[in-house]
Amino acid sequence: MESSMIILASGSPRRRELLDPHGIKHEVLPADI
Repeated sequence: MESSMIILASGSPRRRELLDPHGIKHEVLPADI
């Protein structure tokens, strides 16, 4: 799970939407900001 968060943080906001249904977007939100 940690690997996904790192990729999301380094990835674009578009990828966050793809993981949105996975519920990871909520955890990446604070990291993105």
